[in-house]
Amino acid sequence: MAYTATAFAALPQLVGCASQENAGSQSASNDSAEDPSAASALNVEPEEAGPPPEEAGPPRFIARIAVIGDTHVSSTFEPAVIHTQAAFQAITQFNPKPDAIVINGDITDHGLEEEYDLVAQLAEEAGLQFPDDFVPVMGNHEQRGADGHNTPETYQELRDAFLRRCELRRLYYDTEVNGLHLIVLGPDADPAAWYSFKLSDEQLSWLDDLLERDEEQGRRSFVFLHQPADNTVCYTHEGELAHASLESSDALLQVVSKHPNVILTTGHSHSPSDFQRPDPEGPLFVANSAIAYLRLDPHNGSGEGGFGMSRGLVVDVYSDRTEFISWDYVLGDEADTGRYTQLTR
Repeated sequence: MAYTATAFAALPQLVGCASQENAGSQSASNDSAEDPSAASALNVEPEEAGPPPEEAGPPRFIARIAVIGDTHVSSTFEPAVIHTQAAFQAITQFNPKPDAIVINGDITDHGLEEEYDLVAQLAEEAGLQFPDDFVPVMGNHEQRGADGHNTPETYQELRDAFLRRCELRRLYYDTEVNGLHLIVLGPDADPAAWYSFKLSDEQLSWLDDLLERDEEQGRRSFVFLHQPADNTVCYTHEGELAHASLESSDALLQVVSKHPNVILTTGHSHSPSDFQRPDPEGPLFVANSAIAYLRLDPHNGSGEGGFGMSRGLVVDVYSDRTEFISWDYVLGDEADTGRYTQLTR
């Protein structure tokens, strides 16, 4: 399966996401336009569901994935609780409902037991079960602890708490959803500080094997990691908020850059959603934005101006394309960062 063309909706200018303009103009210069048969808003007829992408035939709807992250749930952070509650409730009203809900890191604000309890309570109030109805990804705030002053022993305790509360055996794993391959990465090595991530060589080797197998089989690999790699999506460039937040950035890019079937979705920066494919023959990099609040300036971590904003992605997967819709959970509508479609041939 080749990944030969992309289409990008026109976007307003956003501070720190100027690279989106490049993605848009690159798409305008190739021969692909957004498929006119693509579903509008979030309405897709359930009976369109069909075969996995490698099967021949007319384009078919395969699955919907809701991607949220940076919920930062804590009893002391009321805006995060309100926004997370709204996101959970909205997701249950989508038509069709998601086949998977990925919560891409920083689920809690400190990785404390009472915060996991509150996440479970908010999910239950929306008719969901945590962790059963979610694909959980560990974030740097899950390894923060009460005060951020951690030792190797306390890092391990926080990782163990995440695994126990999310009912997982290890921090990196994969799962199948309607024939789609979802791959989750996590910080299984001690970082230099709680706000950065480090991936083990063992994990990266495991990832490389999975991606190679998917590519041989003509399958898309949907990879989720909380911390973004450097110079991929907005806010990850030199001098910006999320630059150098992933200690294993070079090693990860060495792996994923070999596989054009990869869609790597990350969070952490609280940026508006972003979609970048710097190499037309390489992977697609996606920023899923944030639920608790947004940062509108790539050099300012305060969140000024973005505390009333809450965004995520709705990913509709078809046999011939993957469609990303930026969703505003405050307005209950598409966000002004538009939608992106990657075509597969």
